[in-house]
Amino acid sequence: MLPSPSVEQQWVPLSARDGADTGYGALHDGVPPWLRASLWAWVDARIYVASPTGSSLSAQLLQEIERACRLEFDWQQDQYSARSSLRSLLETDPEKFLDALDFLVYRADAYGQGAYALQALDGILEQGGSEWRVATRDGESRLEQRVEDSVGIAMDEVIARTGRAGQYLALAWKELYGRNPNPSGAYRESVKAV
Repeated sequence: MLPSPSVEQQWVPLSARDGADTGYGALHDGVPPWLRASLWAWVDARIYVASPTGSSLSAQLLQEIERACRLEFDWQQDQYSARSSLRSLLETDPEKFLDALDFLVYRADAYGQGAYALQALDGILEQGGSEWRVATRDGESRLEQRVEDSVGIAMDEVIARTGRAGQYLALAWKELYGRNPNPSGAYRESVKAV
């Protein structure tokens, strides 16, 4: 029997294993083509809600996404055309699509999606080499820029141990590594922590 690979090991395509710098290990911003189908499948599963007769497309959730992300969906054919509008963002405006994805991560618990769905999304992002990851800090889940795991773990420990200062550090981290980085805001919150 072959030994199973450790958690730290990650499969690398044969074409990238020859030692040539192919950029395979680089992080990718936006929504690269190889992640589109997987991210859409994750989003599509979130916008359907359970009902007594199976599941149905949630007009309420689509409207929340539209309002929170300041988007305009086509509602001419009810929630199904709004769903198509969200899908088209994947191709036409990946940054807005990531905003909608971030909102769904933030609202995952409210719609009964929970930790399992967030772990699945984080796995998709990691395997696809995305610069984004799912992080839960101070009780809120969001997309944030991927950093070295040890740095994130150290930050979580400091936030957990330092009381009020930790709350400011958590805010600073969100300002710096969130979907819309704000270095000035991160600096301000860091100063408050001190």
